[in-house]
Amino acid sequence: MTIFDILNQVQNYVLRLTQNPSVAEDILQETYLRWLTNQKSGKNTVPAEKIRAWIYRTARNLAMDYFRQKKKSKDGEAGWFERALARGIADGPETTVERKEEMEHLLKQLERLPAKHQEAVRLKFQERLSYDEIAEVLGEPRTTVAWILHEAVCKLRQAMGVNPV
Repeated sequence: MTIFDILNQVQNYVLRLTQNPSVAEDILQETYLRWLTNQKSGKNTVPAEKIRAWIYRTARNLAMDYFRQKKKSKDGEAGWFERALARGIADGPETTVERKEEMEHLLKQLERLPAKHQEAVRLKFQERLSYDEIAEVLGEPRTTVAWILHEAVCKLRQAMGVNPV
């Protein structure tokens, strides 16, 4: 996987977070510039196996900075994270009304989880990152990520009335 493949994946991730193509493009460009700077500096070069997580984490941090700045300027809106997740509902022709209602219910239940749980679930199931990559993005140990995901899935299963595995 090349850096450009990773950046294409990150572009979708940032677009879902920001819901603004222009902002997402700016964040992606800044992420790429930081990666280039890091590589050229020769100091803190990122090991090849951690590039994907590093790129995701950098983009996430830049998106969080964007929202903090937006909130300070009083243009920010509460619930950006929840709205970004809600946009993930598929509206394709094959999607049945029942499945869509089930997804909407699941997203409502997801909104009740702590923000870190929500983000871990999104990174695992939407972005398909590994536990190690999620740990890098969230800045948590791998075991903490595993526990956060376990708790989140258990709570969601309970809220949805699904028996544990």
